[in-house]
Amino acid sequence: MDESYYTILTKEKNHQGKGARKGYIWVALGNNAIERLHRYISLSRRNSLFCGSHTGAERTALIYSLACSCRLNGINTFEYFTDILNRLAYISPNAPDEVFQELLPHNWSKK
Repeated sequence: MDESYYTILTKEKNHQGKGARKGYIWVALGNNAIERLHRYISLSRRNSLFCGSHTGAERTALIYSLACSCRLNGINTFEYFTDILNRLAYISPNAPDEVFQELLPHNWSKK
């Protein structure tokens, strides 16, 4: 939390601006992180017009979803996709689901 915002809140007795009271401490409300993710959704919505088919749009949405998950988990998206594509080349399509779940961004570790 920004210290200047905190000092302003503690000095004002009747503060009714942006914030929520949690116990005796005012917590600033912000949605910048969510709005940054919505930017990718807006880009995907516009780019989906050029996917060619409904199936292509679903696949594009899957890739955008994985990219946003990488961003939330602090993973370099290019390294992630490079690694999982190389791994997928050696995994059988009939492999158990646990093998594929290890490749999701929140479970992924670079090898």
